[in-house]
Amino acid sequence: MTILSASSAGNTPSGQPSSVAQKAAKRSQDSNDRISDKKKRKHNETSDREKEWHTTTYQQFIKHTPGLEDRFSELMNKDKEEELEHFIVWLESQGSQGRTADTNLLKSRITCYMLEKPSTDVLNPPLPPVEQSKSNRGFNHPYIAALLCPRKYRTKFLKDPTRMARKMKDGDIKVDNSSLPFLCYDRQLYDNDKDDSNGWSSIFRNMTLIRAARAILFGESKAMTGIDHPSHAPRKCNARNNGIKRVDEGFIAMICCQVRFALSSVETWGPVNSDFHYDVFHQDILSIFEKDREKGGYCADSILRWWNVQLFGRHPAELDDDHDDDSDAESGNEDQFLGLAHDRYIAVLQAKAASEGGVVPGDSQGEGGVVPEGSQDNDEDDDG
Repeated sequence: MTILSASSAGNTPSGQPSSVAQKAAKRSQDSNDRISDKKKRKHNETSDREKEWHTTTYQQFIKHTPGLEDRFSELMNKDKEEELEHFIVWLESQGSQGRTADTNLLKSRITCYMLEKPSTDVLNPPLPPVEQSKSNRGFNHPYIAALLCPRKYRTKFLKDPTRMARKMKDGDIKVDNSSLPFLCYDRQLYDNDKDDSNGWSSIFRNMTLIRAARAILFGESKAMTGIDHPSHAPRKCNARNNGIKRVDEGFIAMICCQVRFALSSVETWGPVNSDFHYDVFHQDILSIFEKDREKGGYCADSILRWWNVQLFGRHPAELDDDHDDDSDAESGNEDQFLGLAHDRYIAVLQAKAASEGGVVPGDSQGEGGVVPEGSQDNDEDDDG
């Protein structure tokens, strides 16, 4: 019997690193390099759409905060630099309080919002909504583990949920930003899709995200039902107070981050959860929309339409091996997966539209009026 010391673990009898250890080290380095590159690009590059988003956000902030623009103008004088700095710090603290309120709301309600049929489904083991500790969440609970599981491990997870959840919890499988957590996908659309286009027909259509968004915008009482028109938003809710009548990909990215944290076992918010970086997660979601728009934007627009219908009742336009983690993963990274799925999805829709005599997505003679099957404007809570 050969006993290996901790320092020699992962080495071959000759003392050289095993192929598994070498591959794991390379993947770890590649992941770190990817995160580092994304952060550099985030600081050094700002797309036109991001600039537009910041400008629009500022304009809306000014519109709904009387006197703020005059206050900024007053503080722009050189002799008031210190006062301006204090004012900005105060604004940031107010924003932080708002995010904390959203985080606390979802912490207490997410175990209900995540159920496919909240009125009848029962968790096993149970997780009382009033439970203060999150220690039983994350990969410690089988239902939540399925939502936190990276999309690329979905197939293996379904075959042996207990084993896969344990491996992710113990770190034998790295849960990083190389693949979106499955909470970003609708379970039924993804698992039952027969057209091999599930990357786009199901992404960001999970009702857990919608319920969380409704709770934040309109309050807990509207989380399950939503509203049928922006004018019916409850008084003093976030949507009415801030004049929100539509959402975009930035809002979706924020909700995904909030839901992912609420489902985790981590008690205190932080930008990093083991190998998972929330800032990279947020940027990855924005990049998915940006890359689709480079191909015409049909899928991005379809997702945003679905979200706005689910939230506001109608579209705004109508208003105005055990240590070899990749052995369990599907091949390719998330960009490759969604890129190939995008082309397959559009091809399926074009064929379907042509056979039915409808408008073909991407056709220069039309404007992409076909809504993909499974993403019709409805309020059914039949997804995961």
